[in-house]
Amino acid sequence: MSFVGGSIRLNECTLGQAPSHTTHTTLKGYPMDIIAVPAYGRDYKYPIDVDRAWLAGEDFKIVGLHPDAGRYINNRDAEHHANGSQVWVRYNNQTDKIKVHG
Repeated sequence: MSFVGGSIRLNECTLGQAPSHTTHTTLKGYPMDIIAVPAYGRDYKYPIDVDRAWLAGEDFKIVGLHPDAGRYINNRDAEHHANGSQVWVRYNNQTDKIKVHG
């Protein structure tokens, strides 16, 4: 959205939705990492189990301070929409994390 000559112009946004290629960045301009947890009450004890679930296209829920927190992500979503962000998954009762994308 930009303010041009007394009117507001929407850039590639429809009804308040961000464009699919939006990159969320920190104040210094770096892409924000995405932290996710297994969705629907699942948990994994070992990193190999997380990798298998990620590669199988299972859903993970984005958590933390990321603007997309609460939304779900899987490996196909990350390929198309992560835009340079790394995706980390917490597992083992959220005590460990592993990078699954980026």
